[in-house]
Amino acid sequence: MKTMRNLPGAKTALVAFFLTVLLGVGVTSAAGLWQQSATTTMTVAWPNTPMSLQCAASGDSVTVTILNIPSPTAVSVASRMNGTATYGSATAAPASTTISVSATSYGIPQSVGSNKNVKVDLRVSATYTGGSGTAELLGLQLTGNNARLACP
Repeated sequence: MKTMRNLPGAKTALVAFFLTVLLGVGVTSAAGLWQQSATTTMTVAWPNTPMSLQCAASGDSVTVTILNIPSPTAVSVASRMNGTATYGSATAAPASTTISVSATSYGIPQSVGSNKNVKVDLRVSATYTGGSGTAELLGLQLTGNNARLACP
């Protein structure tokens, strides 16, 4: 059986113990250095999966489904012509994870103006208990003289 003085670091720990007591830090601090044990609690916050959108064709319109958030309390949708810098005004949508979007809704006619059969981008913002999120759906296709909307 090894004696205390033959353990690695024993001299250093003993010197630290006595040095702490000699410097007047106190016996409690010195005992803490001697024992080299402690208990702590750590909270780790993993980043949430960001809100995302899924598109499904539905006749002349599309169904946009909001993913990765709980039931929203408020939803708004803004549109822009693909390739332009800014979205138009946001329009309130039903507080649901599923939104039906047609070629004549959510500001699409205003965002494309007189352009025919172009691509449209949507920005959906949702507020839910505990937070909010925003996601974009890029490249929805307007067809049929801007009467039909299709998923990218």
